[in-house]
Amino acid sequence: MKQQILTASEIIAWKTCRKRWWFSYDQCLEPLVPAKALSYGSAVHEILAAYYSGKFLPHFSVEESVWGEEEKFIVKEINCLIDAYIRRDPFAKDFKPVSVEEEFTVGVPSPKGYKYKWLQLAGKIDLTLTDGWGNLWLVDHKTSKGALSPQWLELADQMKYYLYAKTQLGFTPMGIQYNLIRKPSIRPHIKDTPEIYAERLSNDIESRPEFYFQQQGIVKTAKDIEAIGLELWQLAHEIGKRPIYQNPGACQILNCPYSDLCVKDTRITRSAGFKVSRRHRELQKVIN
Repeated sequence: MKQQILTASEIIAWKTCRKRWWFSYDQCLEPLVPAKALSYGSAVHEILAAYYSGKFLPHFSVEESVWGEEEKFIVKEINCLIDAYIRRDPFAKDFKPVSVEEEFTVGVPSPKGYKYKWLQLAGKIDLTLTDGWGNLWLVDHKTSKGALSPQWLELADQMKYYLYAKTQLGFTPMGIQYNLIRKPSIRPHIKDTPEIYAERLSNDIESRPEFYFQQQGIVKTAKDIEAIGLELWQLAHEIGKRPIYQNPGACQILNCPYSDLCVKDTRITRSAGFKVSRRHRELQKVIN
């Protein structure tokens, strides 16, 4: 049977909109200009990865602007958030880093427990920690305008798949720590310089740090892990099956980068906004 590699990103794309999955994972089209939200989150992830690896980058910089004129304000904004976060690092006292940006591949057994080489789950875990009692935790760094929702986190897909993967690698994680660095609710004033905005933001962070930094632990039972494995097995036999159709509701909510192609998929539209890339381009080590 042809080898199949699943990732959380691919599964989420399939669940969200089959047409979106088709553009991204069948046609392998990558937007030429990353979405601003993704670029913001990637920048924060990069700095946190360096910090927890012991290689903290004190000054964030961007080689190629994806924000245009806003770049100088966003750089100051991210620096303010990171500096304030590190002074309050929620994991500094009782946790010890084990791995950072760890890529993995694991087999997904059948419901009867048989392992097949053709089916693999792959991904990258932001951070793995042990607490003071030796318990293993997986950490997911998040950047968002909204607060963490414990109910939504209980249902969230990505980290539950990563938790399952760790059990297949022989570990027994205690659960997941969601680590939110929240985007500011204040914005630059018309007459603000980046420095003035950074000072206002720093003062706002100091006055209400609970708004900007939140953590939420989620625990999964052995029964939960078993159910996740069954879900992955079923999805492996479903993803890519026809028909491939649109989900306009998701398009409106998520600001899908492929919406122009859904309206008019032509060679000109593709070449103007997309390039052909690797299927699982977010993974650099475990997938060639």
